[in-house]
Amino acid sequence: PTVTTQAVTGILTTTAIGNGNVTSLGIPNPTQHGFVWALTANPTTANSKTTDGTVSATGAFTSNITGLTPNTLYHVRAYATNDAGTVYGEDVTFTTLLAPSVTTQTVTNISTTTATCNGTVTVLGSSNPSQHGCVWSTALNPTIADSKTTDGPVTLTGPFTSAITGLNPGTLYH
Repeated sequence: PTVTTQAVTGILTTTAIGNGNVTSLGIPNPTQHGFVWALTANPTTANSKTTDGTVSATGAFTSNITGLTPNTLYHVRAYATNDAGTVYGEDVTFTTLLAPSVTTQTVTNISTTTATCNGTVTVLGSSNPSQHGCVWSTALNPTIADSKTTDGPVTLTGPFTSAITGLNPGTLYH
């Protein structure tokens, strides 16, 4: 068989999507195909791989590449195997994203219905965050699905404050 490797898409912190093309089936048809990846050039099936099964027609294929480390350069190649052996597409590189990181400090200026949230952006991530702020709830571990402030994009690491409003008096918030 013959295969080609196209640019990796859907790149996140620990996953990406491999894109390849079976351009010739060979004889007999491939019994296995997918993608191989590693930190070094020209990975093989001895490295991490997807196993997407048999191939009965030429054409494009994709596969989810998982278990990656954030902010890391990877080499990936499409592959196909038949009784004659394993062939590989071109070596293509991509870098996984790095998520931003924040810490939460003590809430200050607490009144009956308002408070000031204090946080620090410690890592911007692969690209500057498009939004930052604070989340709160009466339940543990609030998320952005709970009440939140939306303080806009961030271009520098460092401390920030955010005004929490609409609180109920005498209520415990997380």
